[in-house]
Amino acid sequence: LDEYNPTYIISFKYIEDYEPMKEKINECISLILQEMNAVFEAIKGKESEYLE
Repeated sequence: LDEYNPTYIISFKYIEDYEPMKEKINECISLILQEMNAVFEAIKGKESEYLE
């Protein structure tokens, strides 16, 4: 079975201050979530194409 399982590599400088670091991490999470939702929307109704 060929699978597509994306991996995200996120790299940025560590910031000692909690709030700015939290904002960076939350932004990354938000971007990944947006992309996942877009993909799920794009494949809606096409489940049979992705089942073995």
